[in-house]
Parts: sequence; C-alpha cells; structure tokens
Amino acid sequence: MLCDCDLRRPKVQRYLRIKASSKNGVSTVLNGSCTIDNAIGYVEELGIYVMLSGPIPPNPGELLASDNSRAMIEELKTRFDYIICDTPPISIVSDTLAFSRYTDGAVVVVRQNYAARNEISEAVEKLRTVDTNMLGMILNDYDSKIDANYKYDKYYSYKNYYAEK
Repeated sequence: MLCDCDLRRPKVQRYLRIKASSKNGVSTVLNGSCTIDNAIGYVEELGIYVMLSGPIPPNPGELLASDNSRAMIEELKTRFDYIICDTPPISIVSDTLAFSRYTDGAVVVVRQNYAARNEISEAVEKLRTVDTNMLGMILNDYDSKIDANYKYDKYYSYKNYYAEK
C-alpha cells in the first residue's frame, strides 16, 4: 500500500501516472468526509494499492498530526503487510515529524548532490527527537559519472576490501 501523505505538494499520482477516478484520498479520510474504502484504489498495471493525497487542505499539518492519522494508519495496518507513506521533506515543514509518531519507522530519501550533509544529519536528528525508528536511508538519482571520488575497477566483499588494504 502506498499513501501520498504529502498534503502540500502531492506527487505520487503524477510519478505513477495514475488517472484518479475519485477526489477522495488521505486528506478526505483525515477530515472525515470519506472512508478508507472510498479512498483506496488498486493500480492493476503496477499491482499495488494506492491512496492518493486527495484535495489539498487548508490545514495539512494539523490533519497529519491528528488522531485521525493514527486511526487511519492503524486501520491500514489491519489490511496491509506494508504501508509506505510519502511525506513532505523534513527540512521544510514539520508535518512529517508529527505524522511519524504513528508509523513503525522512517526511511530518509536523499537525492545525490541536492541535500547538504548537515541537512541530512539535521533531518535524522529531528526524527530521533520524536522517537522515530530509523529504518535506513536511500540515495536517489545516483549517477556514478557525477561522483568522481567513487571509482573502482572491481567489486570487493566487505571482508576482502579491508584485508587487501
């Protein structure tokens, strides 16, 4: 299950090229104007269930921090083994920090040559201050041609790399 919880600048629909047949989504579930059943769609060509963001609300931070968010996540946990929630960038708004309390953990996604090292550290520290379980990080849009310091002629196992040094 993929949920677009970026209620300010949602992108899941565009990235997955989904034609929405409904205006319902995360925002309408959280404000109580629709049920989860009316907000979830199945994308057959991808084989996944998706809940799009819905209409952009006037109070996205409040909605994501609300008890309705907790209830939505708890209900989704009864239906799906894995729930991935796309949220706004941590460094820009606090929506993600409030929402992360209701999740089992966070994966921080970082675009190569976009975020500074100190911004990444601050984002991780912010998540830790609200006791978010850090599951890992993903380096996105990696291009080895850009990273001139990351070259090698052959692959090494972790053990062999240090044995040869």
